[in-house]
Amino acid sequence: MGTRISDDQVSSQVEDAVLRRIAADDIDLPPLPAVAARCLGLLNSPDFSLGDVGRVIESDPILAAQVIRLANVATRAPVAPIRSIGECVSRIGASELRLFMIETSARRTFESNDRDIARMCRGLWEHSLAVAVMARDLLRHAKVARPDAGYLGGLLHDIGKPVTATMLLDAETRLRGTRTQSWFPPETWNALVSRIHRTVGVALAVKWSLPDEIVRGIRDAADYDSSDPHSQANAVRLANALAKREGVYVGSVDSDEIESQIFVGRALFGVDDDQLTYLTRYLKERIAERMI
Repeated sequence: MGTRISDDQVSSQVEDAVLRRIAADDIDLPPLPAVAARCLGLLNSPDFSLGDVGRVIESDPILAAQVIRLANVATRAPVAPIRSIGECVSRIGASELRLFMIETSARRTFESNDRDIARMCRGLWEHSLAVAVMARDLLRHAKVARPDAGYLGGLLHDIGKPVTATMLLDAETRLRGTRTQSWFPPETWNALVSRIHRTVGVALAVKWSLPDEIVRGIRDAADYDSSDPHSQANAVRLANALAKREGVYVGSVDSDEIESQIFVGRALFGVDDDQLTYLTRYLKERIAERMI
């Protein structure tokens, strides 16, 4: 009878296999959905028409339903429910539509046919939304010209994690020869993903032709940049720490490290205790509104 490979050995071999694929640029990255790509192409055109964008959206019933829902959320307080895609697109506006198209595309990346990965990805998506809304608020507080960059940066800062998780699962299945009933323990999974996901996230952002500042935000969000205190990456870093402190996170956290990150971040943005309370107030309700 052969010697059984331990979980630690499999974990090490799986990580090595995934790192080799990354180094060889052999990453099976999900494409930007076709309808979203067409809408973004129109919205980025200097002479775009919202009517044309609406007609593209109507070709995708699921996307159309999501646009209707977005136009009718409570924060927009419509007098009566809006059902026309044309009216919905006009109410939402071009800037919010751009965010929405990238958001819905990213949301699909956080889906999986594997039950365990799907459960973890839902938690990851909730965390990403929490970081997004708080990063945008931080940049608004700092009176940065384009605070929506903070929203996108927060939304996408962990986008490499679900792709990495799938790659790890595939590598483990090949090594074991079968899909085991129980994969790595959650702490092992989180450690593996955390060591790899930024490289994968940057590759995905480049494939989707996202702005350079989003790519830099994914790559550099792990460290504060004191030379540019109100940068998007700094906002994401602080928002990430706040979300973890609020319990909107998948995995364990180091409380002392989190408090240290918040201390440095609030100094960079000049926020006091009342402003931090405002950032986190009703956070879970705000996330629920965005869970499309």
